Amino acid sequence: MKNIWNKISFIGLDGFKQNEAIYSYRETILLNRITAVIVLVVLVYLPIEVIFNSWELVGFILIELVILSLTLVWNKLKWFQFAKHYFLVLTLFILIPMVLLIPKGAGNEYFLIPASIGGVLFYKEKWKSILFFIITIILFFSLIHLREFVEPLLVVPEEKLNFFNKIFIAMSFIMVFIIIWYFKLSNEEYEKLIQLKNKQLNEINEEVTQQKDEINKQNKIVQEKNKEITDSIIYAKRIQNAILPPDKRIREHLLDSFILYIPKDIIAGDFYWMESISVIANEEQPVPKSRKVKQSANNEKIASSESLRSQNRKGAILFAAADCTGHGVPGAMVSVVCNNALNRCVREYGITEPGKILDKTREIVVQEFEKSDEDVKDGMDIALCSLQLSESYSTLKYAGANNPLWIINPNRKSWPENSLPFGEGWDGTEIKATKQPIGKIDNPTPFTTHNIELQKGDTIYIFTDGFQDQFGGEKGKKYRPLQLKEKLLAIQNEPLDVQKTILEKEFENWKGDLEQVDDVCIIGVRI
Repeated sequence: MKNIWNKISFIGLDGFKQNEAIYSYRETILLNRITAVIVLVVLVYLPIEVIFNSWELVGFILIELVILSLTLVWNKLKWFQFAKHYFLVLTLFILIPMVLLIPKGAGNEYFLIPASIGGVLFYKEKWKSILFFIITIILFFSLIHLREFVEPLLVVPEEKLNFFNKIFIAMSFIMVFIIIWYFKLSNEEYEKLIQLKNKQLNEINEEVTQQKDEINKQNKIVQEKNKEITDSIIYAKRIQNAILPPDKRIREHLLDSFILYIPKDIIAGDFYWMESISVIANEEQPVPKSRKVKQSANNEKIASSESLRSQNRKGAILFAAADCTGHGVPGAMVSVVCNNALNRCVREYGITEPGKILDKTREIVVQEFEKSDEDVKDGMDIALCSLQLSESYSTLKYAGANNPLWIINPNRKSWPENSLPFGEGWDGTEIKATKQPIGKIDNPTPFTTHNIELQKGDTIYIFTDGFQDQFGGEKGKKYRPLQLKEKLLAIQNEPLDVQKTILEKEFENWKGDLEQVDDVCIIGVRI
């Protein structure tokens, strides 16, 4: 019996998603059940009519049952809205034919009492429920008044009318009771369901709270670890800064210079290096040949400030811009190894020629990394210069591992042989580096040392690749070496401290909101 009741209740709801329209879901179940109850009550009543030999009413009631049962058919076809309106209209007007059949006093108009509740059951809008109730009341009194003017088709004895009157009143109350009882049971069912859902929700909330507490605990641990790591990195930055030459020392040896240093992270893989070395005072320095580029003219020997000459008359200044593998912590660790190797070359082995320094640096770096069980191929690219100024001549020795040297001087008449002039008026030139890094490679070759005779107004630039590799601009492309050359040519008449500021702003404007891709290091020295 329960299975049959459930099948009737859920007619038309196969494949229906309750969570998408819960009101329509419950409304359809209620309509199916009320229709089934009415049909059942009427079927129970039919034998009474048979007992009284009211076959005309039996036939009429059977027709009404078929018409009423169509409500279930409409729901089966999933015409839910049509089924609802069909049922409500039918309950109102199905009694009108009975007025024409049964005389006054039968009480069949009392069926409108339970029917008046239909608006409350099936309409969400209050005004529709009230309107339906008003129409039902008007129809109720209209039927009573209509009996005064309509002659019934059936003649029913007085005692039979009294019996029917009691039966119809009882059935009306029974239907009202069933509806109220159904809602009471439904409310209890939904209260239990709500309690169950609340219990499940509370369990979920407790679980979420526990997970939240665990997440907060883990977040706190992560924050503490991050702080420890950040503090360690900041301390490592202090150590890295300690191995970089201080500004005061740079100013002592390179009076007119700048260093643009922009690490990608707190610590960097790029670093700049400087070392002062002694040379034999009366050593004969070879004067390298120069080739004419613009027109033949006698080269002008450098005439730099007397203070700088007096400081470096018997010595030379080594300075370099280096780019170690990676950036951040890994790059910084490699930079310590490479910085130490450069220091050992000069201080321990007494090497002063840039090319030989790079050869020895490579040997030391490879030896250090070979101590590991793993195959470490980290290393660095570098541009290394040795600058010597004297009263009679000024020379620059340069060697590079992948990183070139640029010299710019709009007043130059010629550039060294084997260099690559650039600019509209050949205002600058590039000295190519040896195409190999400092590190473990197959078939390494010695690094070449280039000797360059300097002239007054020459500006030396060495750098890593972080500036020209930065993505940015309107199209998000790389800055490119050619663009950096053009920028340096454009600001050549500016003092070097102003050039540094201009380059710094140029980098920030080009980068915009994009992430910095690498460390940046540019060194400029003017003669």
